[in-house]
Amino acid sequence: MKRKRMKRKKRRLLALMLALCLGGSSLQVMTSEAAGKGQKSQDAVVVDVTDYGVHPDGGGDSAEGIQEAIAEAKKVSDEGKSVIINFPEGRYDIYPDKSAERELYITNTVGTNASYKNKKIGTLLEDMKNVTVEGNGSLFMFHGKMTTFAAIDCENVTFQHYKVDFQV
Repeated sequence: MKRKRMKRKKRRLLALMLALCLGGSSLQVMTSEAAGKGQKSQDAVVVDVTDYGVHPDGGGDSAEGIQEAIAEAKKVSDEGKSVIINFPEGRYDIYPDKSAERELYITNTVGTNASYKNKKIGTLLEDMKNVTVEGNGSLFMFHGKMTTFAAIDCENVTFQHYKVDFQV
């Protein structure tokens, strides 16, 4: 039991470190260690965020719709199928108010200060396999203090073809 918890903590730490790497505004591509292994886009189920109320260049908060699209993608992933979460080209504004929140400890941001343990996460994938987040050249504009992306307890996850920036 203790060994399993340690393994899970290590995986979460790795996912968080990966998420922190996405903080740069010029970042365009990030992949997990297993990206590309056996995942073929022609065999994947496509979940389009616009089917969940997310509209490129709409100016509104896309956080809730993105979470709904991810929930649908998780169902597909749980069935053992590859899935593409598709963002048609455009700008997506993501605010912390309605973003996913998790207790995460990121050592290079707040250390052991427990008052900063809960993080808002713009795009959170958990317990998923064979997932591609396809940005199609989109800009993900994050507002306020938040973690951009996190893939916790996931396998074969690819984030591709997008840019990240912050607006205060």
